[in-house]
Amino acid sequence: MFLRWRVKDYASLIYKAHQKNAETNGEFPINKCINDLLGFRIVDINYSQNIEKVKEHLEYLKRNKHRIRHINSSKNGYKGYHVYFNGLNNCCFPLELQIWDSKDERRNLELHKEYKQNYLEWLKTYNNFR
Repeated sequence: MFLRWRVKDYASLIYKAHQKNAETNGEFPINKCINDLLGFRIVDINYSQNIEKVKEHLEYLKRNKHRIRHINSSKNGYKGYHVYFNGLNNCCFPLELQIWDSKDERRNLELHKEYKQNYLEWLKTYNNFR
């Protein structure tokens, strides 16, 4: 198991909001879009054995007033479980935790690279209009 982290780039935030705006005709809650300013990823070699225990613990935390949302975020080939920590109130910094099975790591990274290419192309256009 290992852990990686990153702080989301400003232009990446703009891109994400731009994409969500196009998908929803401008109607989306910004806190659902910009929910990963600080992100962590755990790649677990024992994912299938651990994920149910993780979900149980997250539900326990939710029952005890922790503002946590957790979902299976698998789609379009990507496989991962995401956890969003929202702190005690709306003044807290939102955090995202991605939990991956080590057997899905290579494919997830390939898909992220494709996504990043779209972002980099968009960024060139965005920078030309600024």
